[in-house]
Amino acid sequence: MRATGINNDPGASMPFEIGGGLAAGGVLLLGLVVLLVVVGGVMLWAAVAVFGNWRRCRSVALGAAGLVLCWIAVQVAMIGYVSWMQPTTAFVATLAGTLAWLLPHR
Repeated sequence: MRATGINNDPGASMPFEIGGGLAAGGVLLLGLVVLLVVVGGVMLWAAVAVFGNWRRCRSVALGAAGLVLCWIAVQVAMIGYVSWMQPTTAFVATLAGTLAWLLPHR
């Protein structure tokens, strides 16, 4: 059995085994929680570090950009290309990483 994606596109489906036996709604909820708490929380932490001019802001911002790139890579590996937002998010994360790289070393 396969759980279809949000838009019920059969090409955007994933095996139930990936979700650990969760129903399609459970996988969606789990993904949203991880996205909001983990990825969103780390990006917020990076923004506070950069704007607060913390000593380790460069490392935090690079890590946050890397986390977003990993999130998109895993997402595309699991469900495939389903939205224009995937490459756009990867581009913006790469841009954020490049800008973080340009921050001064401390």
